[in-house]
Parts: sequence; structure tokens; C-alpha cells
Amino acid sequence: MGVSKVFPFERDKRLKAQEPVELIEADEITVEVVDKHTGVKYRRTLPVTYRETANGVLLKGETATGEPVGITFFSESALAKLGELFGKGPDVHRCDGHEDI
Repeated sequence: MGVSKVFPFERDKRLKAQEPVELIEADEITVEVVDKHTGVKYRRTLPVTYRETANGVLLKGETATGEPVGITFFSESALAKLGELFGKGPDVHRCDGHEDI
């Protein structure tokens, strides 16, 4: 399973052609939705902290009462790493020739 690579949506003169981006961060995000009943498109900018790496996307903000809240969307490669940390990975030795003691 390879590491996901993120490429910019719009061409930026500061970046080489198809150069992958290691980290994307923002202090606000713009959400665009299409209402499933009316088909009307809505766009709104929200004060949500955004951080994206090859491991996934982290969104952080506040509730209506000012309490911090966040949600993380893990990439497939990050989920595989977490599985290995919790003993859910393949049952093979990392080094050839080494056996359990």
C-alpha cells in the first residue's frame, strides 16, 4: 500500500508540474454543497482549521458554546499503519531469519 499523494487543483507557478504537496494547512475552509431536494448550490466559508498530509485530513473548530471539536479522516495507508500498531497487521517477521523467542 503506497502513500497517497496530493496535487494542487489549480496550477500554481511556484510549483513544478505535478509536484506532490506534503502539507496543506488553512485557518478557514470553503464548503460547497448542492441541496439534494432543490439542486441549488450553496457556498460558505467557515472558521475551521484544516490540515492535510499523506496520513489524512484533520478538521478542527469550535461548538456553538466554544468547546473545541475535531474530526480526522485517515488515508488508507494511515489506517494500515494503525492496524499494525494495534496488532491487526500481517503475522510475519520484519527481518528474514528472525523467529520468536
